[in-house]
Amino acid sequence: MKRDIVVTTELPAILQLIDGFLGEPLDDDAPVTFRLDGTPCTPLYKGSGFYVFMDLRDTSPHQVDVTCAGFTSVQTTLTAIAVPLLKPLAELIVVLELGPSPAYSYSPDATLLCGKVTSGRTPLGDVEVFALFSDRQGTWQWRKTRSYAAQHDSPYFGHYSLALPSSVSGAPVSLRFTKDGHTSHFERVAPTRSRTTIVGADLLPTNA
Repeated sequence: MKRDIVVTTELPAILQLIDGFLGEPLDDDAPVTFRLDGTPCTPLYKGSGFYVFMDLRDTSPHQVDVTCAGFTSVQTTLTAIAVPLLKPLAELIVVLELGPSPAYSYSPDATLLCGKVTSGRTPLGDVEVFALFSDRQGTWQWRKTRSYAAQHDSPYFGHYSLALPSSVSGAPVSLRFTKDGHTSHFERVAPTRSRTTIVGADLLPTNA
């Protein structure tokens, strides 16, 4: 009896990086560095934010750490693409959005909320900053980010930046700052279009 023989191999994993503010692929000259399972690596760059990882030798999950100036560091999981394909190749590409850090170079016309989050005057990282607002049509929208927490010796530690649509200009924005183990902090501001509004917060420990 004749049997069909199926040979299974692996293709490199493919990662696409997206600028979280622009919603577009990361610039070709962006200073991105990668660590694959804790070891520095240099994937093959193919343009339009696509990076090809050639060193995945099996289909087990691999941890990839991504660092780029102006963005918060992120971590994701990559798996080598098995052949024959069980899905279209486009569906097997990992798309990773990089959120802007306080050092991000926003466009001059951006409407921003920025500030520093502290706890008893000590910078506090990894605080969720949640903004709720309505546009000119009365539709509720929201944005969120976190205070910078990548490095304690960074001048941006505890700082945050949050870009808002220009349509929110002059309308009240409700802000909520939250972190486990700390009391929540609430603010209400009316940002100006194409300007930066500074809003800080001090979160006290819940056992204080």
